[in-house]
Amino acid sequence: MPWYLADQHVSGMGGKHCPAALTGMPPESIASPGLPNDAAERQQFLTVQEIAGLLKLNSQTVRNWIGRGTLPAYRVGRRVRIRRADFEQLLEALRMEPKVAPRSDDDGG
Repeated sequence: MPWYLADQHVSGMGGKHCPAALTGMPPESIASPGLPNDAAERQQFLTVQEIAGLLKLNSQTVRNWIGRGTLPAYRVGRRVRIRRADFEQLLEALRMEPKVAPRSDDDGG
């Protein structure tokens, strides 16, 4: 099974090696201490399911992005985590610019 599909099997609350178990905090709230709020927020991690839910996509689509290297991810035990900053960078790359029809400067004469 590819590494980016390993988090499909979810059993219990994670093992003894899970960051949440080590810190007593949910993985998405782990941030570097001492950073300003916006910098600390950018260091948060998201799960595949959270990103899929935010974008209203199937989680397999997010896993495909990870597998292709479009979305960088980190392996934490058997789980996959994505830095919020990497997710935001992907969103900017996917942003569509409005299409503006070329104006005709023809006066009709």
